[in-house]
Amino acid sequence: FIFVWAIRMTSCFVHHRGWADASRDAEEYASGTSGTSAGESWDEWDQRASERAHASASDLERDRADAHGSWASAEANERVVMAAVGGAYGYASTPSQFDVRSPTRLDGMTVLEEYPSDFGLLQVMRVDDDHRDVTFAGATLLMRASNQNAVLSEYRPGSEPTSGGIFDLFAMTPPLLVDQPGGYPIGILGLGAGTCARELALFYPEENRHMVGWELDPSILHLGRKWFGMDELEQSGRLTARCGDAFEELGRAREGGGLCAGIIVDVFDEDSRVLPQLTKFETWEEIARSLAPGGRIIANLSTGRGKSANMQAAVAAAEAAIVTCGGGHGSLWRGGAHGIWNEVVLTGPHPTIQCWADGHLPMQLSKYTDAWVPITAPPGARQGWM
Repeated sequence: FIFVWAIRMTSCFVHHRGWADASRDAEEYASGTSGTSAGESWDEWDQRASERAHASASDLERDRADAHGSWASAEANERVVMAAVGGAYGYASTPSQFDVRSPTRLDGMTVLEEYPSDFGLLQVMRVDDDHRDVTFAGATLLMRASNQNAVLSEYRPGSEPTSGGIFDLFAMTPPLLVDQPGGYPIGILGLGAGTCARELALFYPEENRHMVGWELDPSILHLGRKWFGMDELEQSGRLTARCGDAFEELGRAREGGGLCAGIIVDVFDEDSRVLPQLTKFETWEEIARSLAPGGRIIANLSTGRGKSANMQAAVAAAEAAIVTCGGGHGSLWRGGAHGIWNEVVLTGPHPTIQCWADGHLPMQLSKYTDAWVPITAPPGARQGWM
């Protein structure tokens, strides 16, 4: 089944994990205020999260104000760009009060903000509407300056889900969880700036199931609230965003009795490679303990490109996930189908068309149902069987 993931291309989505000591969220995590202590139920845990969200409302308003100011600056920069290159794009090159400014431009994108992180400088980029890569044209992207091939998060304003790519595959998870009790949330390991959570909220506006996301880098959470609409999700009650190590925090929640109906795994190192932890059987056994009976895991296992690519790591992680979290059953995404080149594994029995229909899979996502390849582990197998 390695053939499913054999082809590699440059336009895949990956997310990273990072940490910045200077952040307020990092200080809260270090002091224990961000974690879920033993003995807490999901209700108690959510109550604490609500209290924290209420207490930080002023911070969110400040971030919104900052974002408004940054957007005003970005619009001014775009006017400069249009004036400078107007002839090439058919716009009138009209001088303005902004012409003395020189916006930072990178390959058809305008840098809206650069923000420090202990895992590498972060950049918020506005992609030109007429960019040659139509996948990202008009979007706001989060990247690391050290790796321009990796898109950490994506945002477009509006009420329609538009990201596509790996986020569309993540959004296929809720229909597979319709038999799970409503009190069990969807866990997101590697929340990033909230693109996955926002897509799920937009695809399923009537869905009552809560989402809990963990992100190691507080700098990314800050930018997510400022530029990517994460604060709106938090204030609406759909999302609880936590700063901390996703694996440790998931374990803390489990110790307090908190299980997840489904878990989305989207964590990578700074070079867009599968984390070494995910190639270990023990890691997936721990994740499986946090999964409610009959729950599902979907994991993005993209391995980077060029010299950093490691297909063996993706295969090892998929094997372990299928055996531990899917009872030996799973599905692999057929690499390149519908322009999505990520290596992705979905645990549990292969979904049938009726299964998708019973879960009310959105019409926009139905085109992806034929690109999942069923796979079953041999009896007693652990790793090395795929």
